[in-house]
Amino acid sequence: MFKEIKNRYLRYFIILIYFIIVFFAALQLNFLGLFGYSPSRSDIKQPTQRVGSELYTADGKLIGRYYKENRTPVSFNEIPTSIIHALVATEDVRFYKHWGIDFQAVGRAVIGFGQDGGASTFTQQLAKNLYRTRYNKSQGLLAKIPGIRTVIFKFKEWMTAVKLEANYSKKDIITMYLNTVSFGNNTYGIKTASRIYFDREPKNLKIEEAALLVGMLKGTTLYNPTKNPKNALNRRNVVFAQMNKYHYLSIDSMRMLKNVPITLNAGKLDDSSDGDSYLRAAVAKYLDKWCKDNGYDLYEDGLKIYTTIDSKLQNYAEEAVADQMRVLQRRFYNVWGNEDPWYDSEKKKVDFPDRAKKSMPIYELLMKKFPNRPDSVDSYFNKKKSMQIFTYKGNRDTLFSTMDSIRYYGKILNTGMMTMEPSTGKIKVWVGGIDHKFFKYDHVNQAKRQAGSTFKPFAYLTALEQGMSPCDKMTDKPVRIAYQDKGETKYWEPKNADWGNTYQDMSLRLAMARSVNTITAQLTEKVGWDNVVKWAHNCGIDSHLESVPSVSLGSNDVSVYEMVKAYSTFLSKGVRTDPILVEKITD
Repeated sequence: MFKEIKNRYLRYFIILIYFIIVFFAALQLNFLGLFGYSPSRSDIKQPTQRVGSELYTADGKLIGRYYKENRTPVSFNEIPTSIIHALVATEDVRFYKHWGIDFQAVGRAVIGFGQDGGASTFTQQLAKNLYRTRYNKSQGLLAKIPGIRTVIFKFKEWMTAVKLEANYSKKDIITMYLNTVSFGNNTYGIKTASRIYFDREPKNLKIEEAALLVGMLKGTTLYNPTKNPKNALNRRNVVFAQMNKYHYLSIDSMRMLKNVPITLNAGKLDDSSDGDSYLRAAVAKYLDKWCKDNGYDLYEDGLKIYTTIDSKLQNYAEEAVADQMRVLQRRFYNVWGNEDPWYDSEKKKVDFPDRAKKSMPIYELLMKKFPNRPDSVDSYFNKKKSMQIFTYKGNRDTLFSTMDSIRYYGKILNTGMMTMEPSTGKIKVWVGGIDHKFFKYDHVNQAKRQAGSTFKPFAYLTALEQGMSPCDKMTDKPVRIAYQDKGETKYWEPKNADWGNTYQDMSLRLAMARSVNTITAQLTEKVGWDNVVKWAHNCGIDSHLESVPSVSLGSNDVSVYEMVKAYSTFLSKGVRTDPILVEKITD
């Protein structure tokens, strides 16, 4: 069809235009899977940013975030002109003149073989940030060819940039760019970067701080002010020079600002470390099914999660736990000294460090690697290395081997604490342990321990359900209870805490108040330990309970979470209330 065009140059030009149209159509449609994904019209009109979810207490205090990319979006009005001027002068001087593609910069890059700077515009970088044009599904079959891959990526970013320019204003593009760009250390967006490096909002940034952040965009590691302060200073001054060159900064101001030293006021590099990490992990687990059922991603959909936690009570609880555990740990060390505290139920000494070592996956791998060389395995586990350890006086740097670490942490006491409104089920306090950085195991809902005397109320509840009265009396005397265990008759002889007996008659009310073991054991035998198990389950204990004579003395392992839930049944006059940790979610 091109032969009808007699002018050879016109014919070549039309053929070129034709193939360009075909190429871009094939690119957009991902013809035969050759080119990979390109954003559709709806993708352009409704761009999605991966925004972390925020976690709040009931009284509105932000206590943590969930994210894959640490980002908090800002509006254009929150962005200072110093950021915009520095950005345009340094990264895209013809931003207000082009439509997504700076052909002048492209020509310069081609002629100079890339030595005179790149040709990528804000809008192209935004396309790359928003739509991941160089990741996974964006890579078609042709992307396996190195040289071709780069060309295809570039053309797709050009196409996407033009679409963005056609649908959004320059203000919108700047805002989206500054909300998506990376500043290193899993820090995305100008707001998060401002908080992390200067502990202030973007609108309050000084001009030298704005220039420093813009300078980092050329290389977030090379020009990171915490890792490479000299490079960061030089790059910041280049930004000042560019601002002066394009009339955003006077020469006097530039000279003065170049002499200003870098001053960081670093916030936390990881916002998710704010507040109680045990609580955050518990909420994530609590919401796992809800997110799946409702099609939300906790780490990318920007949810605002309002818990039932009272921030003041939470702080008091954390302080109380820390203070009391510090006292108990000191007592523990005073009692045991340098002696190992690990014994089994028959009071035989246990080599806990050796057992822990053999349970580690690396141990099995080393045994396979050195089957006849146990000394080599031991050498690995006893090799000293630098590490930071937990102490109640603050974290301490030391030289420990793996075995040293096992022995040290095997002697650290831990605990969990939870409080709940019995009538509503609202959880007000959740302290999962003494330090989440070193101890990830949550002692509220993961750890299960023998409940001891705190389990006794379920025996007395069972007695009341069977018609007994708080005024009924039983005698505090030695007890010997026979029971069957796998067809064998066994005997159980519980003792009181002081190992003595008063031989006095006591009301059930007094016996419970004084936590008398012998009377609780007699009562359990009378009402039936199977029934005690049943009523414990009815109140809210979900764990399996062995139906044995000692059940009422707390011989079974249960969690703090279960015990709080079960105890609340007493306070709510027999109405079982399931705990609530999340009160409201908004997006």
